[in-house]
Amino acid sequence: LRSLAEAMAAATATAGARPVVTVPLNGIPAGCTRMEPTMLTLLSLDPAEIDQVVATVAGGAANVQDIYPLLPWQEGMLYDHLSLQPGQRDPYLARGILEFADRDRLEQFVTALQLVIDRHDALRTAIVWDGVEIPVQVVYRQAHLPQVTNEVLTFDLARAPLIATRILPPSTHRKWRLELMIHHIIVDQISDMIVMDEVARIMQGQQASLPSAPPMREFVGRALARTPIDAQRFFATMFEGVREPTHPFGLTDPRADTQRL
Repeated sequence: LRSLAEAMAAATATAGARPVVTVPLNGIPAGCTRMEPTMLTLLSLDPAEIDQVVATVAGGAANVQDIYPLLPWQEGMLYDHLSLQPGQRDPYLARGILEFADRDRLEQFVTALQLVIDRHDALRTAIVWDGVEIPVQVVYRQAHLPQVTNEVLTFDLARAPLIATRILPPSTHRKWRLELMIHHIIVDQISDMIVMDEVARIMQGQQASLPSAPPMREFVGRALARTPIDAQRFFATMFEGVREPTHPFGLTDPRADTQRL
């Protein structure tokens, strides 16, 4: 079979040039204390639904930067998250442990991570589904990185940021350890690498050299403009020749199988 990169390149070429998509501007002004339906330019919510969404945000309407729909793959992740049984591990909650030479270096990392959260809309995004006809993404203007003291198995996806840290006891080498948790409903592997790269550059004093962060609504708007036919054409080309399931590592049930990873 062709490599994934070759298949994706071929599928993209087959799709041909796409029409230019103009994504409407965000209609929520800074300092807004009462949101109206006309302010939402990527979806429609009635006043009662808006009030339900705003009620979930710390700081209320003044802390709401944007509201827009979930993308298809986010809908799938939300479904899996809501289907979890008590004690089950969320397969989309990524966790890693970082080591630092001393406490000061650890605190520098946490400070730099907060600055990266401040830069990127996706990192200040929560998912709200109660009280609305369809789940929505809510971008906070400010979202403070929590430091938890107990082991977190699942996140409350309705509270941004969907990132948390936990200081662990020092290792046998007397290095300070930090557990970093982030939910993949807001980042993928590539964006996770971007986050860590930006944190490293800030810690190296290179914050001023970072490029401006594009608004997430541009990506969301363009993705929503694609039709099911576009997706069908892309994947039909990409997986041409595949005749059997391609389960990674033989895992067929993400909810059950991840419990033993």
